[in-house]
Amino acid sequence: MGNISNRRVHQAFAEGDVAPSPHAKGQALENLLAYVFEKFPGVRLIERNTHVVAGSEEIDLIFWNDRAPNGLPFLPNIMMFECKNWSHPVGSAAVVYFINKIRQRHLEFGFLIAANGVTGDENDLGAAQQHLHNALIGDNVKIVLINRQELCNQRSTQQLKALIQQKIARIILRGA
Repeated sequence: MGNISNRRVHQAFAEGDVAPSPHAKGQALENLLAYVFEKFPGVRLIERNTHVVAGSEEIDLIFWNDRAPNGLPFLPNIMMFECKNWSHPVGSAAVVYFINKIRQRHLEFGFLIAANGVTGDENDLGAAQQHLHNALIGDNVKIVLINRQELCNQRSTQQLKALIQQKIARIILRGA
């Protein structure tokens, strides 16, 4: 397991904050995630900004996970990421769109990296939170949501691994 440079994490978000376009903001977050997740043993980026379904859909990041015992063995081989480096919470439409990408590929997990979270309240299941709940209940699709503050607090892959495990357990136990 490796260390995560706090300076690099903050620098990536700072670059995104002043980026001249939404695309550049997203690129800054994608670069950060490639740096962070490739620190896990057996995890490597295999696709980036992949257009599928006759160009109608884009997948931000796809990682291959060898499921190394000292890496992320509890996650599937294919890990899809949606990166939203927005200045506001991600709304229902964008969440549903990502859930559908995961469903169409018959994946059990998806990672939504939303700098400012998603709309709604996790406990009341309002707005986008309701769609995350419905995906779990209806299709056993688990969307691991990670925000800017959570990423900024990580100092090692061991800490990030524990955060992901905690989030998955919470999704399963709480249904959201």
